[in-house]
Amino acid sequence: MTLSIVRAASPVTTTVAPPSAKAAAIKSDEIDLPAPVGEEMEGITIPQYDADGKLKMKLSCETARKTDEHNVTIHGLKIEFFEKDGKDMTVTASEAMFDLANTLLSTETTTTIKREDFLMVGDSATFDTTKRFGTMKGHVHTDIRNGTPQN
Repeated sequence: MTLSIVRAASPVTTTVAPPSAKAAAIKSDEIDLPAPVGEEMEGITIPQYDADGKLKMKLSCETARKTDEHNVTIHGLKIEFFEKDGKDMTVTASEAMFDLANTLLSTETTTTIKREDFLMVGDSATFDTTKRFGTMKGHVHTDIRNGTPQN
């Protein structure tokens, strides 16, 4: 999988074509945020594609700022996961920190995970974007809808 950065000069979202399968295989989990340390960026979108070029995940935020070469502070986070079974999932948080070196996303603010058949809200979360594995901490509330889609 390849992660590409879409950087907009204004809060307008820019679309990027998926990489070729060969490019995806070469740059499997590489993430690059081509911006100087300290510069605030608006309207950031980071799409992630599988080896076939199909959109797998999209991380977007209202603003982001590199605090050093490896860490990015994010405001207005939204991550969308596009699953093969059609049960797409969305994760939102008002603030987060993303470690570019090890692809870990962490937040100490209320985090919501929503899918058609469940809703989970927690006080904080950590998520490994490469392994697609995360944990929620603090007060965590889960609403399971027994397979009944609700949007």
